[in-house]
Amino acid sequence: MGIRPSSLAAIALAATLLLTAGVAPVAAESSRADGPGHDEAAGAPPPVVALTAGGQTFQLQGRPGDSAWAAAVKTSLATEFQSLEDLTGLTAPGGTIAIVEVNDGPNDYGISYDAAGKTLDIPQSAGSAVVADALARIWFNPTFFSDTWVNEGLAAFGEQVAGPGNFLPCSAVPAYPGTGAPNLTDWATLDANSTITEQNVADWQTGVSCAFFTSVARTAGIANFRNVLAAAAARRPAYGDTGGSAAGAASPVGLHYLLDLIDEVGLFPAGIADPDMAQKLVGGLGLLDTATLAARSEARAAYHALETRAGSWAIAPAIRAPLQSWEYAAAETAITTAGQILDLRDAVAKTIPSYGPDGSTIQTGFSTASTQADLEAVRSVMQQMSDASGTVVRAQKLRDGSHSFLQSIGLLNADLDTPIKHALSDLQGVQPAKAQTDARSAIDEVDGAAAVGLMRVVLAVGVLGLLLVAAFWLVLLRRRARRRKKKAAAPPDDSVAASPSE
Repeated sequence: MGIRPSSLAAIALAATLLLTAGVAPVAAESSRADGPGHDEAAGAPPPVVALTAGGQTFQLQGRPGDSAWAAAVKTSLATEFQSLEDLTGLTAPGGTIAIVEVNDGPNDYGISYDAAGKTLDIPQSAGSAVVADALARIWFNPTFFSDTWVNEGLAAFGEQVAGPGNFLPCSAVPAYPGTGAPNLTDWATLDANSTITEQNVADWQTGVSCAFFTSVARTAGIANFRNVLAAAAARRPAYGDTGGSAAGAASPVGLHYLLDLIDEVGLFPAGIADPDMAQKLVGGLGLLDTATLAARSEARAAYHALETRAGSWAIAPAIRAPLQSWEYAAAETAITTAGQILDLRDAVAKTIPSYGPDGSTIQTGFSTASTQADLEAVRSVMQQMSDASGTVVRAQKLRDGSHSFLQSIGLLNADLDTPIKHALSDLQGVQPAKAQTDARSAIDEVDGAAAVGLMRVVLAVGVLGLLLVAAFWLVLLRRRARRRKKKAAAPPDDSVAASPSE
């Protein structure tokens, strides 16, 4: 409910407290025992009226002769129950809910909802806003949210379905009227002896709780606000699946989980400028300590920055699980490791333009890591990939660069393309050791090319020398042969051949 002034007169105490909100069932002051009613006929059984609203079946159990209460509740049900469903996006529990007329009470008007028995107590003086508040308890009660201030604030927020002019929106909250520091964990419970200050504190608690949800719903937008409530009802984790639900199906939702849902399901999708808006609103209300909120702010900022960098790569449970459990030191460590993996991924992609990490085992390992050790294992492989990519680039540069005369001779008929091609394929297949081996073979061939070239030159010179020697001897032998042939073909010398007797 919104904040309303309290009356000083004891006789007006109950009327004043009609304008506060609450969720914890109060049996002592809200007894269903007979009390002063509206034209109550003594001894007559209370009439039971069956009706349906918003797909939910109700039984109205008013006091005999009190037709005014029954008429007021029926009128409110006809419009406000469906409006509450539209506002919250929540569905009715089904079955039949009994609505019972009870005495006005000093706390929560006398409203009480028994979720197990599906019984809703509504005070005899209920007006439209009070009925809307009471109907909201069908959803907002201790079986849904564990914190009283949450159920109180949501029930009071639900009163807005009563329509403009029926009550003041609880968006502006006055200064804390009590002594000491405000504390919503210590929820005020009023009785006939409560002081005006205690009444004012109770009104303030309801007002500030309602103002919180009013501000969240206005900022997130009603569609995102409904998504928050739906996620809470289904116990869906705020940071996505981490291998289990955020809370047991039967466990009431606590403040940590609710605040995460408000931020991650409600405000963040709405593109809110201040990611700490919600936690700032609950700060200073005795709910969470400053150091925890500061750690939460830093971890969430790092998480969303990582999400942006990761792109299509899902964030690992090893990061989301500690965020979910508010273990921010562990979350920050995991986020740092994940950031290093992305650094290495981007470095490899920059070094090897043809490298595509999407769909690889690296991406799978990054997105499914459930522990810090899993993330560190992925980082180790990615470091090896980075090292191997450097080796591949060196091989490419050596292949494509200028070579000395001897290297060019040594690389004649050498196949450098094949090992480099294999190395690139190895990288794509996340086989860094094999990529290193293939790239190294190309590098070794270039590095040894000068020696091979020298050997080839020496061999070539040697062969050439042998050929020259052979050619020399061949020429020499041919010359000698020609001389012998020429000499053999020459005519005999007459002076030598003449007879001595002549």
